[in-house]
Amino acid sequence: MAARRIFWQIYRSYLVIMLLTMVAVMGYALDSVRRFYEERVTEDLRARAVLVRHHIASILDKREEMETLCRTLGEESETRITVIDAQGLVLAESNQSPETMENHADRPEIKEAYDGRVGSSTRYSATRKHNMKYVAVPVRDAKRGDVVAVVRTSVPLIFVEEALSAAYWQIALGCIAAVVLFALIARVAEPLA
Repeated sequence: MAARRIFWQIYRSYLVIMLLTMVAVMGYALDSVRRFYEERVTEDLRARAVLVRHHIASILDKREEMETLCRTLGEESETRITVIDAQGLVLAESNQSPETMENHADRPEIKEAYDGRVGSSTRYSATRKHNMKYVAVPVRDAKRGDVVAVVRTSVPLIFVEEALSAAYWQIALGCIAAVVLFALIARVAEPLA
């Protein structure tokens, strides 16, 4: 009888330790998956912005051509593309008319691009009604090297959130299965005393 009581005390302790370990592992795994997806989206948007920048740099003074290019490339790549001048005015936009858009100089990713770096931010878009990932790259004057415009690419994070949701469930079910398996094995191993 004493052996059985000791077993149950140890069993409960190990079960609690196992549950806490699984919660910690699940938290770490979910955070890693989220960071992985966000890094991939950011890198993909950066690559798209750089490709668009090469086209835009030579046609900055041709507004209609810029708008056509943004719409065409945006449609083909399922990416929102925006070209912003050095004062924050939208010159071309793939999804809406630039004239209806507000000044973008205060956006965090645009500010970074004005400083000559790749800018990145995630926030809710009132225009698109979704959380969006934005990446902006500077467009430099070929002769002086000054930042004369910014190309920003963005995508809604709905597909990332859906992928993360699926991953969360898979990781959670795996952890639950491991805890249940541990509990069953420990139960079978209970001393017969």
